[in-house]
Amino acid sequence: MPILKFFLISILVLGLLANTSYAKNTDKLYEEALSSFNNKEYGKSIVLLKEAMFQTPEHLSGRILLGRSLLLTRQFKSAENQFRQALIDGADKRNILIPLGQSLLFQRKFENLLEVIELDLDSINNVEILSLRGRAYFELHRFSLAREVYNTAIRIAPDKVEGYLGNAIIELKLGFISKAEGWLDKALARNNSNAEALQLKGDVLFRQGNLPSAKEYLNQSLKFNFNSFRARLLLAEIYIAEAELDEALEHINFVLALEPDYPNVNLLYAFVLIKQGKKNDAQKVSKNISSYLSKIDESDLNKSPSIRFILGTSLYIQESWENAYGHLNFYAKKFPGHEQSHMMVASLDIRFERYNAALKTLMHFTGESKSVKYWLLNLVSLVKLSNHSAALATVETALENYPENVKLLEFKVKLLIANNNLSGAILVLDKLYQQGKASEELALLLGQLQLSATELEQAHIIAGKLLADKPKNPVYLSLSAGVDSKMGRHDLAQNKLIKAISLSPKTLQLYINLYYVYLQQGKVSLAAKVLNQAHQKSPKDPFVIGKLAALAEEVHNLEVANKWRLVLYEMAPKDIDNLISLADNLIKLKQSKVALNLLLPHRVYNRLNVKYLSRLAASYANLKMCVDGEKVLNILHGLSFENPEQLATVAKMYMECGLYERAHRSLESAEKTKFKHTNVQLVRAQWLIEIKQEKLALQTLQPLVNKENRRALELQIIAYDAIGLNNDAIKVAKQLYSKYPQPIYAHRLFLILKKNKKIEEGFLILESHLKNSENINIRRIIASEYIEYGNLAQAEKFYTVLAQDFKDADAYRQLAVIKSQQGAISEGLELAQSAYTLDANSPSIAATYGWLLVQSGQAEQGLPLLRFANARDSRQPTLMFRLAETLLILKQPRQAKILFEKALTYDFPDKHKAVIRLSEL
Repeated sequence: MPILKFFLISILVLGLLANTSYAKNTDKLYEEALSSFNNKEYGKSIVLLKEAMFQTPEHLSGRILLGRSLLLTRQFKSAENQFRQALIDGADKRNILIPLGQSLLFQRKFENLLEVIELDLDSINNVEILSLRGRAYFELHRFSLAREVYNTAIRIAPDKVEGYLGNAIIELKLGFISKAEGWLDKALARNNSNAEALQLKGDVLFRQGNLPSAKEYLNQSLKFNFNSFRARLLLAEIYIAEAELDEALEHINFVLALEPDYPNVNLLYAFVLIKQGKKNDAQKVSKNISSYLSKIDESDLNKSPSIRFILGTSLYIQESWENAYGHLNFYAKKFPGHEQSHMMVASLDIRFERYNAALKTLMHFTGESKSVKYWLLNLVSLVKLSNHSAALATVETALENYPENVKLLEFKVKLLIANNNLSGAILVLDKLYQQGKASEELALLLGQLQLSATELEQAHIIAGKLLADKPKNPVYLSLSAGVDSKMGRHDLAQNKLIKAISLSPKTLQLYINLYYVYLQQGKVSLAAKVLNQAHQKSPKDPFVIGKLAALAEEVHNLEVANKWRLVLYEMAPKDIDNLISLADNLIKLKQSKVALNLLLPHRVYNRLNVKYLSRLAASYANLKMCVDGEKVLNILHGLSFENPEQLATVAKMYMECGLYERAHRSLESAEKTKFKHTNVQLVRAQWLIEIKQEKLALQTLQPLVNKENRRALELQIIAYDAIGLNNDAIKVAKQLYSKYPQPIYAHRLFLILKKNKKIEEGFLILESHLKNSENINIRRIIASEYIEYGNLAQAEKFYTVLAQDFKDADAYRQLAVIKSQQGAISEGLELAQSAYTLDANSPSIAATYGWLLVQSGQAEQGLPLLRFANARDSRQPTLMFRLAETLLILKQPRQAKILFEKALTYDFPDKHKAVIRLSEL
């Protein structure tokens, strides 16, 4: 049905309606208005007719023509008022009914339309009436009634197009494109110059991906209806898809000039701005749309799902994900045949890590034609759920419709690898190469495969063929380097990539590939160097900066990682993945307050983002801000109902805040989802230990301990220790260290042995570990424990190695202390000076060096060092006492007295001496 049908009544009919008794001036005004109307000068016509109505309100022909003029200038409410007044004044209903119905239709007064526009058996306009009623039923989503009305129109007038067009619109709305096309072909067979039929045919072809034919039909439609908004907006969509933005803007600007507040055209304008890289401008336009539409009442929004879709899309462009979700989801549920809404909802579910929800949304779509993007969203969700077999079946189905789509083929190769079908992956790639269809991006996949010897040889042959054709192609050099790297020929790979970089120094991916080759060889410094070269080539490239951050994280240099993460944060503060990594690093560095301050401003836009909320909750928990933390954890619990791993993490954070009942609730939900999930069992055991149910914890842990699960063994030690089964705790600690001979477990075993008065055995464990693997931290622990144990000779032995081999400043200080205790002050002074040379900012080193200077008769040189140390650590009583002693030597008793008095508020070894000095003062 045409959006604006020109139901013009001929001049003769209008003339008959005129009342000749009216004043000549009114008739002249009417005649001039009629002439303007026929010349499509509707504005002029309206001015003349309003003057005529002012002079002679009962002039029926003038009022009807005024209503038509207002209708054609989209002043629908005013048009309705004129038509209703004409009916009251006695106008022939047959001349009023159709334009009145149109004015109601465009105001979305569908119920009013159905009440006013009723079928008249004597009317010559029954097909038009049926068309209006059908459209009203359609807009009210009473599709069966609409279809019944349109079929009646076909039965009454089989040669007219209205019924066929109505049925086509219904099928399009429900996603049945081929059925819609059938109805349109019937309409065009009856009238091949019908503008709406041509426009709808263009719509169908557009949805089928046939853009050239779609443009042809839409341009034909414009020849018959130059002002068609729908045809112009469809053409704009096509030109946007083809990246012909100037052509798209031509149609968009045409509609904007006539209807600047029209939401659909503003939305398309926002999309063009995004394509032009003007994201901020696009968001401004989207904000105007959402601001305009948000004034509509919720009840009215529910009556107009299409408006909710436009509102949701505008919020989506603004990255107001949670607010967009509700509107888009409403529309998708209402119209299972609308693909775009389903894809947008699914993409948001994926963003929030609700992969099962995304799959359910996509399955809800019933349209017969599914786009590549639809299949890709399905695949991403399945892969994230590690359901690789289902993903492989899905990609096979998708490739039946899009057999040459590179993205789908890439997915297939990766899925074949995930399903251990490496030969199948090679076969797909090789076939593409033989057909000459492989893109360079797809060719690079080959270099990323973990291949067997036979498959590597085959890959090597393919890479050789490509290089033979194009020996200076940097992509093929990179591909060949990837194969060489997998075959252990790292030097060859390295040389090829260096050559590729020399041929294409601006291709950042080549630097990244060389970075991976260096990493495989353990050349971390060279890997960092090549990344920095890439950074110099493109200092604002977020991918390179991200890799620099990731490399720093890989070598546990979180301070450097955060330097890069902060650069990324300044570049893209809404990049949630970077923000989460930055917060994660800060939490690990015990800077939870800083992490919290970074996270909080983003809460509005990430209220349903699981990763974001987990870091926010961790920050609150670490800071013991448990009231706020609990609120976040409650939301996180609700969002994690299908994810046992996440529920276990939520339970751990509840426990950090002492919320054991809530932790139990999260664990209970996780156990219902997957009872034997390893992490859930571990957190349940931890929960039992913390509520003093160690024996139950041991029962829970036993199946995992049998598998020598690391965390299970750690928890078993804690449980045995808590209930006093010391020998069992030692036995498990030895088992843990034997299975995982790492420094941390050697130290833990030592502490357990020490606690159970088996320190000599503990020393043997640590020293044995040191013989097998040198570790500066273990050597420090041994030395300090020997000091505490009173074995100064052994302590001196280990500190000497630390000082001489590792240039450890504190080791020099400890040796100085040992020598001073042995009475060798001059030797101690020399060692303290070495410590101070290595680290002049350490208060403890400054205090030791200063006191030894004082003991060696150099009080004036020692005083500033002791003052420096005291300023850094003003609550150390021994330091206060020694500073006071020095001041006494230098004849400064007043200051000494103050320090002695302050020192006596603490307990320390020389307290009795301080009492004597104070009494003497």
